[in-house]
Amino acid sequence: MDAGITVNSWTTTDAGNCYLIEEGIAPSSDFSVSVLGTDDAAAGVVINGTEYKNGDTFSVDFVLKRSHLKANAVEGKIATAYVDGSVVYVSYFDEDTKFYTIQNGKGGYVSMNPEYRSGAHLMLSNKNTPRDNQGLWAFVKSGSAYKVYNYSTGLSKVLGMTGTEANARTMMVDPATTSYTIEFDGTFNFGSTTEPSYIKQSGTSSQYWNDRNSYLALWNSTGAIGDTGSKFFLDEADVADYPDEYIHEISEIEGVASFSPKNPNTLWYTTSAEAAGVSYPWMEYALPLGNGELGCMVFGGVRTEELQFNEKTLWSGPANVVGAGGGNRTFMNFGSLFIANNDNAVYEGVTDYVRYLDIEEGIAGVEFKNANGTKQVRKYFSSAPDQVIAGQYKTEGEDKLNLTFMLEPGTGIGASAVTYSGNTAEFTGAMTAVKFAARLHVVADEGATVTATGKGITVNGEYKS
Repeated sequence: MDAGITVNSWTTTDAGNCYLIEEGIAPSSDFSVSVLGTDDAAAGVVINGTEYKNGDTFSVDFVLKRSHLKANAVEGKIATAYVDGSVVYVSYFDEDTKFYTIQNGKGGYVSMNPEYRSGAHLMLSNKNTPRDNQGLWAFVKSGSAYKVYNYSTGLSKVLGMTGTEANARTMMVDPATTSYTIEFDGTFNFGSTTEPSYIKQSGTSSQYWNDRNSYLALWNSTGAIGDTGSKFFLDEADVADYPDEYIHEISEIEGVASFSPKNPNTLWYTTSAEAAGVSYPWMEYALPLGNGELGCMVFGGVRTEELQFNEKTLWSGPANVVGAGGGNRTFMNFGSLFIANNDNAVYEGVTDYVRYLDIEEGIAGVEFKNANGTKQVRKYFSSAPDQVIAGQYKTEGEDKLNLTFMLEPGTGIGASAVTYSGNTAEFTGAMTAVKFAARLHVVADEGATVTATGKGITVNGEYKS
């Protein structure tokens, strides 16, 4: 079947590509259980049908993962479970605890997902919206300051910083540590995607969090207030929307052995931008399309495609100021359209992958086969007469298309929440001198079902092409 998408003059944001995140611990002769945050008798964890309480020990003959752990419910608490070495931690946050995504003013998110870290160090280089609960953070009061916990590790780890300025490093540490700063204060705007928070080490006058060479580090200056690298947006998240792990991208992609493009002036690659292993996929490996006003970058993800788009008039600042930078005007990211590929056969193998940009015709494309041999074909172009970015999706083989389209506005543009209805999605907003609207229109062939929820539009094919 074929499916098409069009996006009208607008602005969307970013969502993302990632890897299957499910850390496992090798079999151990003895695991112990540690319950944190409550002394309720019901607290504990169930593993493969067996219940364990605080202080219990057990053995397994398989690789123990988070997916094996089910924390017992305790009234008035939010329960999480985490395995670290030979200890299973079962944490209980107070039921009024709120969780947030943390995004830097330059676009990078903070997450415990390995794709957002360099070893144990938390980075700010990944601008994809976290899709699993490793990207959710709780700010828990500690006197006049806050301690910052990650949902995935619960109360067993706390965010800690060591070092100074650009050499400071941030990681999750033992809450009892005395070697790291683990309390933070500053100006907090919880739940706002437009008003930034400025977070500093507790008790200091100016040791502010800052993006330093893509590390979550420090800038010891009162000039951090207003600096893009020291802005952090704390967007409240619904934990139910974030699983323990999420596959943003397939890690093993077998490229096509040869490719004969229609036109000789064609760039082509044998892996997606996210799986290429480069430090800045948007700049180094995504493919640009544009019509002079409306443009996008094509990432070519197998699991999740991203079309990051911009429109030439989307600038911050007043209309009577000429020039960029200096706090005057900034060209803003309109947003991204993410297309999740719900075809389970891609997890079993992806072959004959090619991603290309035909420079002569201004068409970008992605092709690959899943483990069943079904070929998925995508084509994109940006139309100047119609002022839209259009894409076509189709399959060649036995399997049907099953796609979910998700629209996300750019950070800091004052966009409304995205609304989904029928086969359309949209958001609107305004900055100092510019009002904007973005709309997604999904068109499916006869015989396919189109379902809208609060999170996206899913197209499920009823027959093959």
